[in-house]
Amino acid sequence: MKKVIFLASVLFMMSCGAEETKKATKHVEEHAKEVKHEVKEHVEKVEEVVASFTGDIEAGKTLFTGKGCVACHAPDKKVVGPSLHDIAAGYNGDGDKIVAFLKEEGDAIIDPEQFAVMQANLAITKEMPAEELNSVVAYILSNK
Repeated sequence: MKKVIFLASVLFMMSCGAEETKKATKHVEEHAKEVKHEVKEHVEKVEEVVASFTGDIEAGKTLFTGKGCVACHAPDKKVVGPSLHDIAAGYNGDGDKIVAFLKEEGDAIIDPEQFAVMQANLAITKEMPAEELNSVVAYILSNK
């Protein structure tokens, strides 16, 4: 997409006079600054959300495996339940909502028709200490 915009800008500049070229260049530079600023803000928001759940991704992976979550969830493909990638993307990096779901305090956003299958396992996640649950969520979010 960036290449297309760049090529269109170059072609536009070549077809214009010197003054139009300067105006077009200035416009492209201003737009590039806006896009960089928006990207920076988005990255900062994502980092902020993930930061609250980065306690220990490796511990989260160990817990995820040890508690049997891998029987239904794989990192990049649907098994019984949705993939970790789909969960992280579907919750848009919002670890608080994932924690709420795992404590049975929030609705299933991803694949809600599978909730009955997951419900039995929520007894396990509801009893997990906050530190462990946050580590599991950090691991899930790391699969985005």
